[in-house]
Amino acid sequence: MLAALTDGVPNALFGDSWRALAKLMFYCCGCESTRNFKVSQPSPGHFVKSSRFSKTSGRSFLSKKCRGDLLFVSDPCEHPTGDNEDDLGIYRGVFRGFMKSRTRECLIRRQVELEKRLRCPYCGFRVWSMTSARLVPKSAARRLGSSEGGLEYFVCLNGHLYGTCWLVPLSSDEDNGAAADDDKDDDEDSSDDDLDDDGEDYDNRTVAEGSWSSMGEEKDKIQKRNKLATGNFVQQSSTRALASCRTLSFSVLRKWKTNLNSKPEKTDY
Repeated sequence: MLAALTDGVPNALFGDSWRALAKLMFYCCGCESTRNFKVSQPSPGHFVKSSRFSKTSGRSFLSKKCRGDLLFVSDPCEHPTGDNEDDLGIYRGVFRGFMKSRTRECLIRRQVELEKRLRCPYCGFRVWSMTSARLVPKSAARRLGSSEGGLEYFVCLNGHLYGTCWLVPLSSDEDNGAAADDDKDDDEDSSDDDLDDDGEDYDNRTVAEGSWSSMGEEKDKIQKRNKLATGNFVQQSSTRALASCRTLSFSVLRKWKTNLNSKPEKTDY
């Protein structure tokens, strides 16, 4: 995940700081009531022993107009709330290159207001409510195992994501069925939701252009290497042939001089 977020550059600057990213990776921020998500009592934040972030899960949190963005989202951290309520799920995530993302562009284009009293628990910057912005796709609830409308999440100015949901209890059979439905829905999303505002296949077009560009550059490099290798081979062959001719010429010349200087033997008849 870190390699993808930093494009493989170990010392690359990331967001506001590495400290915020480290906190996001190992700290569950807890939950309190918001205007779109009510809980009977707040849940405190805590450090977690391990976390699993997935860009496949992150894709489920992106609207069809923003599927070109790269987002990693964790599995929900389960918080029991009591016998009369479903368990509370708290999750978090992070965008790569949020300043140039389609999600940020969409929020600004829609003139979505920043939350007045909420701040990102990881960097302290102001946040947008994706629920208020109406940018929560149905696939997010399916991915979390929640009911539609039973979740809310926020994105801060630095691209950190955090949110809450009600986890619907499932039996083993229902769980398997939900997983199958989720895979089916993902297939449908991949075929229908990769369209931009003009109905064009933005992601596929971008990948195709990048692929053809890379292939063309690689072809030029191969041709240059072949030309260079051919030139070196011809030059080396010419040098060797010239050296062989010189050696042969010197050998013939020495023999000719030897024969010229030698006296003929006398023969008695």
